[in-house]
Amino acid sequence: MNRVLEVSCAEEVTGNQFSLAITAPDRVTFIKATCKEEAKWWMDVLSVFPCTLKVRNNDRCLLSKMNFVSCKQ
Repeated sequence: MNRVLEVSCAEEVTGNQFSLAITAPDRVTFIKATCKEEAKWWMDVLSVFPCTLKVRNNDRCLLSKMNFVSCKQ
């Protein structure tokens, strides 16, 4: 989870209602919730990881910007 770049809604990509995409540099992982409330809960929990991603740059650790896209309600 320390390499997560983005957490986004994946309903259009997967065709499954309440699905999310977790994007890392090397792959995209899709998860499916059972209801809208569970999908929102997972989005809230997982959206913390992109903003805690640390990137090495000239021997300094910098916090990256959060890439968060919410699902349509």
